[in-house]
This record gives sequence, C-alpha cells and structure tokens, in this order.
Amino acid sequence: MAYHINDNTWNTTSPIPSGQRSANGCGMALNRQGEPEIVVAGGTSPFDVDIYNTETGLWKSSSRFEAPQAPKYVYYTCAIPLGISLPVTLSYMASVPYKDSFLLVAGYDQDTAQALDTIYEFDPFEERFNLRLGDRLRRARYGAGAVLVDAQAFPECN
Repeated sequence: MAYHINDNTWNTTSPIPSGQRSANGCGMALNRQGEPEIVVAGGTSPFDVDIYNTETGLWKSSSRFEAPQAPKYVYYTCAIPLGISLPVTLSYMASVPYKDSFLLVAGYDQDTAQALDTIYEFDPFEERFNLRLGDRLRRARYGAGAVLVDAQAFPECN
C-alpha cells in the first residue's frame, strides 16, 4: 500500500517481492534519474533488499526465498533482479534520513547473535550499503531509535 499525503488516500501497489517481514530498516533515496525509491532491507529476510520505485511502480529485489533450486536472484513479474544484499544478517536497526539517501544504524546480526555498533550508508547510485568505517556507536545496540542532529547541539560528544 502507498499513502498519498496530498489527498489523504491509500493505493494498492504490487506486493513486496521478498514477502511480508518485520524488524527491517527502510528509507527513501533518489536514484540516478532523481526518482524517489523506497528501500526495504533486512529484518526477518536478513540479507534481502527490495527497492520500490515510486514513479514506475516497479520493484527491484535480491530475494532468494523460492524453491531450493531457484537462482540467486528471483524474477517476478513486478520485480527486476537486484545484485545487492546486506553485508550482514541485519535486523532491528534504526533508519535515519541522510542527504539524498539514508543510514542504517546499529541493529542485530542474526548470524553472530550480537548487537551491532555499525552504521551503513545506502548509496543509491551504486545500489549498495557501505560501512561507514570512521563512524561507530559508543555501545552496540538493537531495537533503538535514532535521529540525525547537528553535532554542535551536543559538544560533549565531539
């Protein structure tokens, strides 16, 4: 479903290729053509990334949840295969708008059963998540909220 704030209506969209999931992160980014895309990553489909183009109504997906003999990237009538996935089995992360994209902050690595202190930035041109090497939280955590603030508001953190 897509909500249109201008006229307070909901429209049906094609279903997300990886299926219903929870504990995921999501954000909006502008693609190379300047079109807004909604990126849904991780959660109960921990490696999967689905990208919905709000202009075309089409999905791109890295979903692998089909029959065991299915290829790495599954083709859907409404989805274009996407050659990316998350670098870790990420869930319960916070999403924060950042520039023309967004950040995935902290979270839970399902493979290691560990809370994370990492920050990943989504690159909408390369369609991949990049680990921000110089940026880490002071404590690993998951299931927390996050907001981007001006560093001058908290001088003790500089």
